[in-house]
Amino acid sequence: MKQIVTYILILLFISSCNTKRKHEKTNNLSITENIDNVDSTIKTEPKVEQKIKFTGLYQSEKIEKELNDPHGYWNYLRFYENNHVRQIGSENLPKNVFDLRYHGKYLIEEDSLKFEIKSTNGSVFYKGQILKNGNLKLHSKSMINGNESNREYTFVNLTFTDTVYEEPEVYNPCDSTKLKTYKTNLKELDINQINQESIEKAIDFGNQFIKEHCKSDSLYCDSIYIHEKKLFAIDSIKVYSFGYRFYGNQGYESNSNSFYTIWIYEENELRYQHTFEELIGEIIVNITGIESDGNGYVLYGEEYPYFSNDYGRFRMEIQNERWNIVHECREVH
Repeated sequence: MKQIVTYILILLFISSCNTKRKHEKTNNLSITENIDNVDSTIKTEPKVEQKIKFTGLYQSEKIEKELNDPHGYWNYLRFYENNHVRQIGSENLPKNVFDLRYHGKYLIEEDSLKFEIKSTNGSVFYKGQILKNGNLKLHSKSMINGNESNREYTFVNLTFTDTVYEEPEVYNPCDSTKLKTYKTNLKELDINQINQESIEKAIDFGNQFIKEHCKSDSLYCDSIYIHEKKLFAIDSIKVYSFGYRFYGNQGYESNSNSFYTIWIYEENELRYQHTFEELIGEIIVNITGIESDGNGYVLYGEEYPYFSNDYGRFRMEIQNERWNIVHECREVH
């Protein structure tokens, strides 16, 4: 009898343990199910592909060449339905911007946007997002001078109807036949051959040039310095080229200036002086050749002003203090 009672107690103990384990397993499953249920309530909203707009221009925040510059400018972008994009920097308001001369192709992936704008001097890469409010937030990096910027662009609707870009069939802004001749006969000399007297004379000229402009516009009242000095020669002719910058302006491309003065000497006598300027923006001038017929000179080179429509290679006829210049390229509105 004692053995039977012991056996029954053992069976009851085993049954109790199994019931406890089964209960624990049930509780564990319910915890897991609860976690799954919580996870299922967390929903990630799918990304909505933002649309680029084609009936107007995207206008950047105002770009100041210096602090509190009242004569700053804007960067403008125009997009086309066939993945073309055009760009220009201009001081004009959107309705007066026509000359978007620089070109590229864009790519949109969901809300991200990227493209490359090409110019005669190199490329600028843009990458960013189309914001929910329709604006663009773009980071740009110049392969020309390494400058980088982050700017927001606001869409300005101008009711354009030609939203598909087509390459011009007839018009080409550059036409080499405009130049009767083009010479590259000047030899560039070591700048150490420019004596201190000539440098001081160039500094005095630059200061006087800015002083005269300052009288009519306070924007040009900053002090200047010579950023670029070059000396060329052929036979008895020497050509000096001095490029000037404003001290307060830090936004120049590496090879550009605000204005240049070109001096032509023959037999060590100053025969002619000319100034190329783009004070509101910046300008690049390279002198390549010269010829003389005894009565005057023909100067050859390249000019790339930021805002002017005339640019590229040029031929300048100089006679009796008068000059006439023809550029190879001209943008037509």
